[in-house]
Formats: sequence, structure tokens, C-alpha cells
Amino acid sequence: SYIGISVSGSSGGKIQNNVVGNAAIAYMLRNSSQFNIKGNTALQTSTVAMQLLNSTFNTFQNNNFYSLGGIQCTYSSTGKQSNTDLGGNICEANQNCNWVTSQSCR
Repeated sequence: SYIGISVSGSSGGKIQNNVVGNAAIAYMLRNSSQFNIKGNTALQTSTVAMQLLNSTFNTFQNNNFYSLGGIQCTYSSTGKQSNTDLGGNICEANQNCNWVTSQSCR
């Protein structure tokens, strides 16, 4: 499939304890805010683990984003204050995501 889990135009919610594999994009937030993203896994068979498009004020904790693309941020999702990394996230790459502070995301 193209996208495993996609949320668009929503405010407030949770994406928790999911496993997605074999997707071009495992998880996507588009124009969404105030989501708690916790305990999710994107397997290596996915191209991009998490893509954020104009999504802000979300929190990320204890996610395993093993896919090649890791976390990708665009537009308002990129800035230092856009989203909050609460730690424990694992990813192979973070692209244009200044808010990512977990040392295991590189």
C-alpha cells in the first residue's frame, strides 16, 4: 500500500502502538495538530516512517522508525518549536526536522 496510517485535517488525538510495514509512507500527518504519537513501529520495508506536512504541536515518544526515510518534515512542521520530541525515538534519518532531539535519530 502507499500509506499505512494517514490523518488529515484533524486536531487532538492519538496514534499509539501500531506496526506498519511495506508502505511507501508508514505514518502521515497532514494539516493536523495536538496528536500524541507513541509506541509506533515502522518496519524496514517502509520507505518513509513518518511524514509531517504542515502539522504542529504534536508529541513523539518511544517510536521505532526503522525505515530508510525516518522522519520527514515539510513546511510548518520543520521549525524548532513545531513539535516535541519526548525521547526514546529510534530512526535511521530525520530530514528537515529541527525539533527532533533524540540522539538515536540521525
